[in-house]
Amino acid sequence: MSFETPLWTITGVIVGFGLSWLYGILLNKRRRRAALNVTTERIKKSMHLMDSKQTIRKLADLLPQFDESEQIEILEEASLESSLNSFADEVTCFIIGELRWICVGYEVDFRSTLKRHGGSKKDHKKLKSVRDILWNISMQVVEYTQSREVLESALNFLNILNEYAILHQHEKAIYSSIDLYKYIGLSSIGDQYPSGYSIRNFRFGIEKSINQLLSLKEDLQKSSFNETAISSSMLRINTALNNIKSEQKRRLSDLKTGK
Repeated sequence: MSFETPLWTITGVIVGFGLSWLYGILLNKRRRRAALNVTTERIKKSMHLMDSKQTIRKLADLLPQFDESEQIEILEEASLESSLNSFADEVTCFIIGELRWICVGYEVDFRSTLKRHGGSKKDHKKLKSVRDILWNISMQVVEYTQSREVLESALNFLNILNEYAILHQHEKAIYSSIDLYKYIGLSSIGDQYPSGYSIRNFRFGIEKSINQLLSLKEDLQKSSFNETAISSSMLRINTALNNIKSEQKRRLSDLKTGK
């Protein structure tokens, strides 16, 4: 005598397993998100204690517990705090170093890595996230700490990402770098209040922005970037250079005349 399992029973078992599996995934995501938030807050609190070495130790110990995208998220949150404070320059440089390590494949064996990965969407998303962090670090350093070391470190790393963008002909990434260099140059010049109180004259930032624009211009001229993109980029670079130099000239003139 044989017994057949009703179809509805089989269906119910399958649905039950599916719901249990889905619940497990959601629960795991919640746990990881909670762990991510706790870790980020612990790192931020250590920075408020003005103890760079302790913060670096915490970052070094805690980061390996998370996957790559989560590490980038933690480093982004930490950089927003550290780049605002001159006492945390060492932490910011460590963060840039960690981001650089995450992208080490593009630096150690650049062209063959690109060939293997084919410039996948995952690569593009990761590098965009890293670029955004470097953008924010560079902007905040100019506005708040004027740290030569941090700015140098951020822009040196950005040069590597620019090379990636040129090889893959990512116009928006190049335009973004040009805009950043322009911002750094103009913000480093600063301004002067009518009362005579001067804000900012970060000479290193001014010189660095001009050199970065000229270097990018040279790299584009040597590249196989499409002609339209090169032409558009050159126009943007020349405009940025003219804006920085004219604003610097105006500032010097105002200082001489006492305006």
